[in-house]
Amino acid sequence: MSRTRKRTKAELPSFIKDEFDAFLECGILAHGFLRLRCGKCSHDNLAATAGSAADSVIAALKRT
Repeated sequence: MSRTRKRTKAELPSFIKDEFDAFLECGILAHGFLRLRCGKCSHDNLAATAGSAADSVIAALKRT
């Protein structure tokens, strides 16, 4: 982003910075994850989440 700022001599809009930061955090378990366990064999799997996605999935699972 600093390269673009130097070339264009303009600041990027904040929504572009926010989207880029979210993209960089995607897939990093430290930023949120779900632990999924198979009901039959008890195998565990971790799935990275993006922000409120974990809340949505947990709410949906509680309804079932």
